[in-house]
Amino acid sequence: MANDGLLDVCMIKKLTVLQRFSILLKAPEGNHFTDSKVNYYQTPGINLEFPEKVPYHVYSELNFATFYNLKIILSALHPKNACLHKA
Repeated sequence: MANDGLLDVCMIKKLTVLQRFSILLKAPEGNHFTDSKVNYYQTPGINLEFPEKVPYHVYSELNFATFYNLKIILSALHPKNACLHKA
């Protein structure tokens, strides 16, 4: 487990079905990062906003929201300190 405090974000542009399979086959070896349709970066946090509520799971419970604030909480990376932090 990396503990650099950064999220790895992999965004993929709109793809045809054939392009999806092509990138999917590259992913296990990590070769999908070189594809021109893939944008990979690291960031301390990211905000996601949707026009409608979308689902997410926390401890197997289904929830819905339109806004997500994702970030790494370094103190929570160690299993003995693991806990849920709501923004």
